[in-house]
Amino acid sequence: MYEQSPVLPTFRQRSYPEQLMKVFNQLFISLILLTPMAHAEQIVFSEVMYHPPAGGHEFIEVQNLTATPFDIAQWELSEGASFTFPDFASGPALDSFLKAFERIILCDTDPATFRAVYNVPNSIRVFGPWSGSLSNGGERVTLADKNGTVRCSFRYEDRHPWPLAPDGAGHSLILADDSFAIDDYRVWTSAPPTPGFSTPLSAEEPFPSPEVNLSIGIPFVNYGDTWDFNDQNLDLGSDWDLPNYTFSHAGWTRENDADNDGGLYGFENSNLPAPGIQTPLLNSSDGDNHITYYFRKEFTYNGPTVGANITIDSIIDDGVFFYLNGAPLGGVGTTADAGWKTTATRTVGNASEELAIISNNGSALVDGSNILSAEVHQTNSGSSDCVFGARLSISAPSNPSLLINEVLPTTDGFVEIYNPGASAINLSGWHLSDSPGSLTRYQIPAGQTIPPLGLFAISYATTGLAVGGDAVVYLTEPDGTTIANAIDAAIPLDGRSLGRKGDGSSSWFLFSQPSENAPNASSSSEFSLKINEA
Repeated sequence: MYEQSPVLPTFRQRSYPEQLMKVFNQLFISLILLTPMAHAEQIVFSEVMYHPPAGGHEFIEVQNLTATPFDIAQWELSEGASFTFPDFASGPALDSFLKAFERIILCDTDPATFRAVYNVPNSIRVFGPWSGSLSNGGERVTLADKNGTVRCSFRYEDRHPWPLAPDGAGHSLILADDSFAIDDYRVWTSAPPTPGFSTPLSAEEPFPSPEVNLSIGIPFVNYGDTWDFNDQNLDLGSDWDLPNYTFSHAGWTRENDADNDGGLYGFENSNLPAPGIQTPLLNSSDGDNHITYYFRKEFTYNGPTVGANITIDSIIDDGVFFYLNGAPLGGVGTTADAGWKTTATRTVGNASEELAIISNNGSALVDGSNILSAEVHQTNSGSSDCVFGARLSISAPSNPSLLINEVLPTTDGFVEIYNPGASAINLSGWHLSDSPGSLTRYQIPAGQTIPPLGLFAISYATTGLAVGGDAVVYLTEPDGTTIANAIDAAIPLDGRSLGRKGDGSSSWFLFSQPSENAPNASSSSEFSLKINEA
């Protein structure tokens, strides 16, 4: 006899790969349930002030997350607040593009008022006012292109789990993570408002190139500058535009007079490009029967005149003609021989920025003090609006032998210079300045040499450069006139520096950890694992 072995149940043994796949599937499902959906947005709302405190204004910051410009002509913001972006016919074509990595502002008031309340520089574009308002209790906000395709949409709330501080306590909703769909409370936080600037939530972020295009020109006169002007409906004759003019006619308001707040000058009820009307002129529609307004501006140029080129951009209603040191430069809507009662040959409905209305050689330019003069002509003596603003830029031969590599424009900040060449460069006698009209403000002392691919940093305190949100630096060769490199940018004063990554490259970033006299590199360069596609 033998004893039969019991029949045992059989089990299918799982292979190791099958067990691993099961674990991965469970992990993947958990991640899907716990993680906001990955986004496909290229344009996002990056800051929203829906319930401002007393004295504040509602606004939405729109950001381009890509290196590709977007045509935003006739795009529409809808739901509670409504706004339609201007079309191409309303101004220069470039104004209808959202630039690479650019932030723009949509708001409930006119741009000039908004800039004054939130201290927003002219380099950041502001659009408004919109119609309607954002709900204090939460709602959906949508931005669609001119074809109706939704470019960005999200719904915010004023109760938990959404941040509560933006509901009247003075904070904005801030997009803390743009790598996920923004229609999720988990990617939003709150912070004091910084319209046009990022809140430093990450180690670094891309920044539009601040380099001044020396081939286009450096601005020596800008839209917000103060001018001498005469708005008293007088015939000033033919000598008022000469350098030796002594202001012998009555009616001049001088550059430093208390009631002269700079450009734009005029009177206008419609929205205008920044900075808007800052100094009102005597209104021709009030019965004064004006045709011509006169302007003079002195500026200093220290540089070569041979090979120099002059460009003038303008914001004008209706016509204008410019003179440099008494020599005619050109204009639009009027001519050099126009009398003081000669009307403009064009009618402007709403003034917009007109680029390069004049491009001329520098034959009338002198090394030293120069006088730019302008006469603005109305289309008729009872015109209801008049606007004047001008930007004069001068381009001259340059030699980019050294580059501005990183700046931190604070009292304890620095300017860092990079040598991209294969030979050492003696820095003795080179100049740093914050003004194109005075390129020799600070001279680097003798004994400083920068090696090939090397760095040299100098403090703001030593150079005397202006500190603040407008980082303006000109690096000029020892001759005091040849600009090697220049930057001009509005940056947030939050402790971050602005620099190239890597050294000498054309890619610019804001760095949360400034790297004075050290290579510019990410402080968060460690590898991180992300599920990017499934």
